[in-house]
Amino acid sequence: MVDLVKNLADCESQLEKCKERLIFRCNDFNNNVAIRLFDPSVNDGDNFCFNNVKRAFKALNVDIDASMANLIVKRFDSNFDNEMTYSDVTDIFKPTSISLQREVERRTVFDERRPSAKSSKEKHMHEYIRDVLDQTIEAVSLAQKISLSLVKRPKYSIERALSVL
Repeated sequence: MVDLVKNLADCESQLEKCKERLIFRCNDFNNNVAIRLFDPSVNDGDNFCFNNVKRAFKALNVDIDASMANLIVKRFDSNFDNEMTYSDVTDIFKPTSISLQREVERRTVFDERRPSAKSSKEKHMHEYIRDVLDQTIEAVSLAQKISLSLVKRPKYSIERALSVL
């Protein structure tokens, strides 16, 4: 159990680094780009459901199944209604650093009138986005393993496990 918690901490640290690389290396990345990944044109309602998550990951060649999509929705769903709002979607890519969060919020939408620049920049950006999504999957998987392990051990103390770290 302790190893799982350590692995999750390492994974979350790597996830944060992936988010920072995305922001530092892709000046065109902003919240609108994040929303467009989840294809609101085929939205199943006012918010995004696990089908939107599956489509977004698949569009970036990141393979997930329905149960993983549900776990991702569960992790970012701020009001626990099994759907993600626009804010929840942008939280997937939001770093913990307040200054980097503000940087992303200040960025303007990419200039759609320059298709050649857009395609090369988007390809580069999608690589960093894929890194964030891959690391998110790993973190969600580890968190789920910890959760399942704790359910099997009702007398297990998380405080005791964390004290070892």
